Amino acid sequence: MGQSKPKRYSATLAPFTSEITNLDLSASLQGLVRFLGGKPLKLFDWDGDQLAISLTVAVELPPLGNFDGIDIRKQEPVLIVINLVNYPHVPPAVYPDRLDFPKDQLAHLYVTREGGPPAFCLIRGSKEEWYANKQLKDLVIRVSNWLRDAASGELTIDADQFDPIRLEGYWGMVIYDYDQLMDVVTQNKSYIPQSDFAIGLFERNQSQKGLIFKLNKIVTPANTKETFEEFQKEKEKDASLPSKKRYHFGYIVWSNHQTVFDRYEVNLPSDWERLKVFGAQFGIGLQNLEEWIATADANTYVTIPVIIGVKRPKPLIGFSGNIEFFNFCLRVDSPDVDDGKIVNNVSVFFQAHKQPLTQRRAREISGFKGSFGSYNLIIGCGALGSKITMHLARSGETNFILVDPDDLSPHNLARHAAPAGSVGLNKADALKNEINRIYPHEKLILTSTDKSGHYVLSAGDLLKVFNWIFDFTASNSFSQSLIKARVAGISRVCKCYLSDLGNLGILLLEGKDRNPRIDDLQVILYSQYRHMPSITEWLQRENRQEENNLSITVGVGCNSETIVLSDDVISLHSAYFAGVIKSESAHEAGEIGKIYLNQITQVPFYSNVCNLIKVPRLDVMPAVNDSSWQVRFQAGILEEIKQRMKESSPRETGGVMVGRANFKTRTIHVVEALAAPPDSQANEVCFFRGIEGLPDAIEQINTLSGNQLGYIGEWHSHPLGPNQPSQTDLNTVGKFKNYFEQLPTPLPVFLMIVTPNHILPYIF
Repeated sequence: MGQSKPKRYSATLAPFTSEITNLDLSASLQGLVRFLGGKPLKLFDWDGDQLAISLTVAVELPPLGNFDGIDIRKQEPVLIVINLVNYPHVPPAVYPDRLDFPKDQLAHLYVTREGGPPAFCLIRGSKEEWYANKQLKDLVIRVSNWLRDAASGELTIDADQFDPIRLEGYWGMVIYDYDQLMDVVTQNKSYIPQSDFAIGLFERNQSQKGLIFKLNKIVTPANTKETFEEFQKEKEKDASLPSKKRYHFGYIVWSNHQTVFDRYEVNLPSDWERLKVFGAQFGIGLQNLEEWIATADANTYVTIPVIIGVKRPKPLIGFSGNIEFFNFCLRVDSPDVDDGKIVNNVSVFFQAHKQPLTQRRAREISGFKGSFGSYNLIIGCGALGSKITMHLARSGETNFILVDPDDLSPHNLARHAAPAGSVGLNKADALKNEINRIYPHEKLILTSTDKSGHYVLSAGDLLKVFNWIFDFTASNSFSQSLIKARVAGISRVCKCYLSDLGNLGILLLEGKDRNPRIDDLQVILYSQYRHMPSITEWLQRENRQEENNLSITVGVGCNSETIVLSDDVISLHSAYFAGVIKSESAHEAGEIGKIYLNQITQVPFYSNVCNLIKVPRLDVMPAVNDSSWQVRFQAGILEEIKQRMKESSPRETGGVMVGRANFKTRTIHVVEALAAPPDSQANEVCFFRGIEGLPDAIEQINTLSGNQLGYIGEWHSHPLGPNQPSQTDLNTVGKFKNYFEQLPTPLPVFLMIVTPNHILPYIF
């Protein structure tokens, strides 16, 4: 027996008789006519702003019958609805054009307005992007394929999961964690035992597309008192205060029965009576909730969020459980209730659900696979530090102790990551508050303190718990403290700062067991003047600025309102640094340290260039005569010196060393060993270092390094012994000491004796 002729929705529409002035639409309609073999199109007036094209689409049905007997036919009437003005920027929508279409059996249909057909969900993703390079004929082909997949049971990608209902036309949104509500439903956590509903405290915001509700907490008998006190406190606040929270009590409703439902409902309710019918068809009664709203609801505002949980036979696609939540809000005022009932048929609006951001989800979205461990110390939450920290936090990494003694001033807002409402707060606290707002439903390993970095480093054993220690300050003083700090071997130390008027971003990453250390990396960066002209130019600019009293250190502090430094420059550097840090967190500390450079140039156009300098472990030795001093040699220098001794043996040889001394850390860095000048004299027991060409060589090093590097000490060999300075050596040391102490920048006297079996550094 054949199928009866379908009753069509288009029979209720008036013919379209207006003139089409949209040239794109006219051309598309002509193309569709050609595709259909020249048959004239049946056009109807959809709603005044849109026309509807009535077509019959051929469908390839499964040879062994439709999946689950679903009523998809070989010839399916459809309606293509097109916006008269905004086509093709607004893509067409497609609807079934028979009233008995099996809409309750298909997932990929959008909910519909009262009495209208549901639209096909044709594309997983943006309809606008898909249709951008398509024509009406492509749309017809896609509809035919969709109907074929529906008949074959292939609309759902994963047969072991349930496809939720597609929603369009919602009024605002509600934000909650799906797993939190699923736990409430599956564990039957009713506020009143056996009442089948829970109470939530929601915070409301307004948007142009409707109200936004964000679930703050589930109200339980245990937290009722504190929740109502919080509710009352916000209620009494002046409405003009930015900090005022507009709280609503809302409800989550479900059925205690274990019956599951696989039918779809594309006609969502628009009033209270229809909402009760909607719930009933999924086994959910709203009588208990109705009585509560009529007698015990404590809301100040008339809008009430109501979320209905429907039990499905399989877990929902994209979620962890089998509860599909439908999100509504009611507008119930005092005259609408009486005698335990909602007496007026109040309006109901449905809302979109948005999942709050979680750390796990943030990692997935960001593609971040690294790990920082449980505890990480961030010193410095100013402009640069705040932005790096927020990049890491938005990637799902929040296990931080944030340290900064300063408060946020109005001028900081030009470059800081904290919002304007944080002015007056401690910078570390402001940053912590903002990160907590990103992940409101998670308990983070995140804390802050207004103590100084020096104070935290003085905590001793506390430093042993940190996996990473980040120095985002522009403070040389703090860097000295960090260099001297007794950091556990498992810790990784990273310093980020800006120089060259903010145009050069520098990230120093220590190697395993703090070798190379951040001061090693800094000095070796200066030594790159030999290989990188850009380093020479930078150091010379810094030196000129210091001489002109424009800068007092190699580095830029961006916390002052007198520093001209734009937010885009800070942001570019911080994004680069965050990317490097995330990449480095994916593996353990290596045997080498790393210097990452990000150079911004303004001419001939705005651009940036990145470089990586890898630094092998240094040779580190305490001074023989004073172990409080330490000498740290760039890799390869000691081997070079030993080779020179070997080549000169049995005659003594020597030379001078280039580097830098730091009295505060009692460290000498050696980055180069110059060979003995040609006028030097030597035999088996003596070495007299000459001067030919040496002053010019040292002056050139001073100039090219911007006075960051220079003469730092002497070395000579004792191929036949002794393993100590001779009396002649000590007499020379005395002369040098008297001279060095009179210099504008005093130097220690550094003498190194090299023997066949020993390297013997002395510092006086």
